[in-house]
Amino acid sequence: MRDGNKLGQSNLVAYWTYQDKEARTLLTKDEDFIKWAKKVFAWLRRHTPEQIECNRYSYRATKRAKHAANTGLIEAVLY
Repeated sequence: MRDGNKLGQSNLVAYWTYQDKEARTLLTKDEDFIKWAKKVFAWLRRHTPEQIECNRYSYRATKRAKHAANTGLIEAVLY
């Protein structure tokens, strides 16, 4: 939350590859990490089933956040 009632956008990102120390080769992350991270993303999708509109774009949101936005308790902002 920002400035009291403004709900800012946030992003969750994961990269399955990374560069070696010399930045010459792209390596794949450990399979256990990838498996765990995909579970995190799946959990996040399950818990954010709603959409909130902000500046002509839709962003995932929880049911509580969607209700608060619809009733004017919060305002979705990009910053």
